[in-house]
Amino acid sequence: MVYKLKPLQMTFDFEDRWYDLGDVIDIQVNLNPNGEVDVREARLDLVCEEIHTRNQSGISMGSGGASSIAGGNFSRSNDYVPATTSVNQRKESYVHSTVVFLKENTLRPSDLIAHSATLHIQSQLPTHFEDAKALVRNSEESWTFKWRLVASVNVVRGRDQKRQRQVKVKLTSGR
Repeated sequence: MVYKLKPLQMTFDFEDRWYDLGDVIDIQVNLNPNGEVDVREARLDLVCEEIHTRNQSGISMGSGGASSIAGGNFSRSNDYVPATTSVNQRKESYVHSTVVFLKENTLRPSDLIAHSATLHIQSQLPTHFEDAKALVRNSEESWTFKWRLVASVNVVRGRDQKRQRQVKVKLTSGR
């Protein structure tokens, strides 16, 4: 069995603009096989990454705090204890919308295969959108949404190919 490390070259392009939920993204995908390549599936996924950020601040107390017992004697320190700040981030990603543009096909060498795909962006808001609206005026906590378009090709007996690019998706609170 022959395994191909670089079975094909893949590029994709789409209009770099702001998209609304419910819009359509027209994508041009170019596949250039390095020999005969069997493809199980080629797809485009719109991935939503939700990032929850929380700022925490407080006073860092060492062991014993500002006063402690040392050697049996009670001692009190007037040392400055600086406030500490930490930022905690949690990321969650999921496929929001998807389209399969090629299935069970054999690509021949020296062919530049161009596919036009249309990805319909689902109208559903991100899962934590309501949480983000509730935290609009909160300086300690927030949700951020990042979107990326991922093109992937599942290759038989070869390394799967994957490319991604950022997409600008508008989320309106009037929905």
